[in-house]
Amino acid sequence: MFHLLFLDAPAALRRDSRLFWLATLVFFLSVVFAFIIVQINAQAVLLIYDEQQLADFRRMYHPEWQVMMMQQRSSTGQFIFYLLNNNWVGIQLFLFGAMLGVGTLLFLGYTGFSLGLMIGYLSAAGYSNTLWPTIMAHSSFEILAILLAAVAGMKWGFSLVLIASPVRRREFGLRFAQSVLLLLNAIIFFAFAALIEAYWSSGFIASAQTKYIAGTLSWIILTGYFLYFSCFARKDERG
Repeated sequence: MFHLLFLDAPAALRRDSRLFWLATLVFFLSVVFAFIIVQINAQAVLLIYDEQQLADFRRMYHPEWQVMMMQQRSSTGQFIFYLLNNNWVGIQLFLFGAMLGVGTLLFLGYTGFSLGLMIGYLSAAGYSNTLWPTIMAHSSFEILAILLAAVAGMKWGFSLVLIASPVRRREFGLRFAQSVLLLLNAIIFFAFAALIEAYWSSGFIASAQTKYIAGTLSWIILTGYFLYFSCFARKDERG
């Protein structure tokens, strides 16, 4: 697993850096765009969510409800729920690559837009004190996993045209194998995100300030680790 995470994943992203930056751009632009729309017109959230879902979101991030759930819930059960839910998103991003890679981009945009609407709505509704510390604590792992899954879906999807050429079918097989490797990395990072969310970020073990600090450090460490090991992998390949 060490080799998979600390060498294969960064090297794969370096190899497909254009797809990675494309996925990053589409995802974050979708999030920011949706967030701004909700601040301008709160009714925009109804483009995706219905009133019952919005009520569930408000209840989920209400301080009193969170205290009650901490007393009653099973952290293991929450971990399994987050793990299955997040991995399903990643698998869909991968499978939508069957639409020549465009399907992955569209679903990635939808995922970012949905997230942006939810965050924007809850922030405007006054739940920032419980929402943002929770998100910040595990967001680096979850967003990185989403981007890895998106790159995986686009990589094999864009190369589907190679199947038409008997000479280049082996190249498609190689790209598909590399895509599966990226998806496996995404699943691992989804597991890390689910662990943090279930056992730490959703509870009151740590203060909001601690969660902000830990979340910021995790973003810095993950970004640095990918940049460093991508350079290391490049030197290793040249050697």
